[in-house]
Amino acid sequence: MRTATFTLVFVLAALVSGSGTVHAQTIGGQLKESRAGQPLRSFPVRLMRISPDTVDVCDSMLTDERGLFQLVGRGAGHYELVLGQPGTRLANSIPLDATKSDTSIFKAYVIPLLDLADQRPFAPTDVQQQANPNRAIVLRYPEALLSRRVFGHGEVRVRFVVDASGHVPRPLITIVSASRQEFADAVVETLAKLMFEPARIGGVAVPQWVELPLLTFDAIPGT
Repeated sequence: MRTATFTLVFVLAALVSGSGTVHAQTIGGQLKESRAGQPLRSFPVRLMRISPDTVDVCDSMLTDERGLFQLVGRGAGHYELVLGQPGTRLANSIPLDATKSDTSIFKAYVIPLLDLADQRPFAPTDVQQQANPNRAIVLRYPEALLSRRVFGHGEVRVRFVVDASGHVPRPLITIVSASRQEFADAVVETLAKLMFEPARIGGVAVPQWVELPLLTFDAIPGT
């Protein structure tokens, strides 16, 4: 890979413009998100040469700040332009038939990233930059239990969505398990007030599912 600016965990691609046979040896283009119109930055693209017996990577790179890329092939033949990481949620490949070695093309590709995110938030492994809280998650032992002098250890497992604005919508908070309802309620209240740096794909903010490790509460009599 010619450029590597960060560890990539996921790429999304869905071609909605341009198709058919082209005669090209140098493949260039620009990737944009369809709804926001933003260029997809640091987004991986690859050019594969297809032969009867092998599939070889000819060239690869990450798009630049304007979403631009340019890849070079290896002689006339059958190729695939791969937008995104193969085997991930919505990776896409575009067949290209390059019959000449001295021509080049440039095409614009529109990717419906936000439309797809509305249908289903992305998993942590889908995104390039995962959602992270802007401050530490601090849990307070429930006052309802302290007032009744109910002390001890509490545990909660929770799954929720951080939306593209960095908020955690209450309807999208799921308590996986909780040792008491009061602990579950305390976690929901804390998350609903917390702000996150949203997940991103190609520099575009997207909603993401988050599942936290075991959250615990502890209160000791007399403290």
